[in-house]
Amino acid sequence: MGFLAFIRESFNIRNFYHTTSIDNLSSILKKGLIPGHEKPSGQDWMGLHSGKGIYLHNSLPHHELINGYDENEAVPNIVVLEVKIESNPKFFLPDEDIGLPMDENGATQALQNGEAVAYMDKIPSNKITSIYIPLRQNEENIDEYMDSIDDFVISGGKFYRYDVDNETFE
Repeated sequence: MGFLAFIRESFNIRNFYHTTSIDNLSSILKKGLIPGHEKPSGQDWMGLHSGKGIYLHNSLPHHELINGYDENEAVPNIVVLEVKIESNPKFFLPDEDIGLPMDENGATQALQNGEAVAYMDKIPSNKITSIYIPLRQNEENIDEYMDSIDDFVISGGKFYRYDVDNETFE
């Protein structure tokens, strides 16, 4: 086992995915993910952890990418960020919709079962490893975000275009 693999395994560092409005992308790449005080975009309700935690998926949320494109405006309205953080249950609570206890035991179960969780702290921008944006084939109408994305890629991040027509990555 290589040194980095040993470190990841020892500290249980793994990838999680966060979906947010594409309008938040530039700010997030500068400041990181910070628990907000308003309902997530496209949602007319507040989650139990909204404003206190950052909701994360345990696997890439393809359903969010498929539905994250505004057909009327012909633009993406969401972005999925991949983050690499320690999965220590003391920093998490389970998503309130899955019916687990709202404590460290519930978080442990949610993490083991691959359920959605809320991370109860800020996630610095240097923990973001990849950006996924839903687009139509050959679409180039994300110019207003490209400076931030270019800076992110230059600093070692990965950028993926999710082709909503073919449900594939470019």
